[in-house]
Amino acid sequence: MEEASTVFNLIDGYELQLPIVFDVEKVSDNEARTNALSVEDRTNLTIKFLDAVEAAGYEGMIYHNTEMGAMLIDLTQLTDYPKWFAGYNKEFYWPYEYQLWQYSESGTVNGIKGNVDLDIWLQ
Repeated sequence: MEEASTVFNLIDGYELQLPIVFDVEKVSDNEARTNALSVEDRTNLTIKFLDAVEAAGYEGMIYHNTEMGAMLIDLTQLTDYPKWFAGYNKEFYWPYEYQLWQYSESGTVNGIKGNVDLDIWLQ
């Protein structure tokens, strides 16, 4: 709920055109409070966050890659929520629906230095 409250404070006054996304990635800091979460706890927190987003009148979405979706959360409990999937191989199998596909982490965009993620909205 702390994370949801922070997001709501940051977006206050803005009209959103895209969903609020909950990223279930591991944090690189070894002392991050989320790194020790069980699959059950991380899944429950994901649900609580997305339900708070929906209750506040926004659309929510889950961001994950193969590892996160297979090992950090229980996607069988999250089928009602839209998903943003990061998968960079040309051919892959993923048994869950996703609405947004991040297909590259090494794209280029004029005016931006360095690599950028590239995505396709599948709606």
